[in-house]
Amino acid sequence: MNKMGAGDYFILHVDSKKQRNESNYELVKDQVYRIEIHKKSEKWKDWIFSSPLTGIKLFILETLFKPRRKESKFLALCGGIGSDFDHIFEIGNGVDQYSSTETGLFYAFANDHPSRLAYVNNKGALEIKVLRIE
Repeated sequence: MNKMGAGDYFILHVDSKKQRNESNYELVKDQVYRIEIHKKSEKWKDWIFSSPLTGIKLFILETLFKPRRKESKFLALCGGIGSDFDHIFEIGNGVDQYSSTETGLFYAFANDHPSRLAYVNNKGALEIKVLRIE
């Protein structure tokens, strides 16, 4: 596990087909980070529906299923801290200042239904840059 000092950053590849794209970096509670899109290589899609990184409303799906982070739309770019999905937040197009709510390993994911099968039809990948600013 890597720790970051002020001004340090890492780049994380995020594949929308993976439930968790794990980093080897720890975010520390109450420290402030900037998360930005570093490189987007493909369109972000769920089945045939293109999505911005802030997600899309899929009314048909929403009546049957809920995404992992219920406060965010389907396929929104999200991040999490720790070994479970209790401490997750929306990244979307980026976050200027995120004050970490927990200490733990950082991961990112496309916000889809928690079932592994839900991720099979996702398409798209990108890289995010996570910078510790305080």
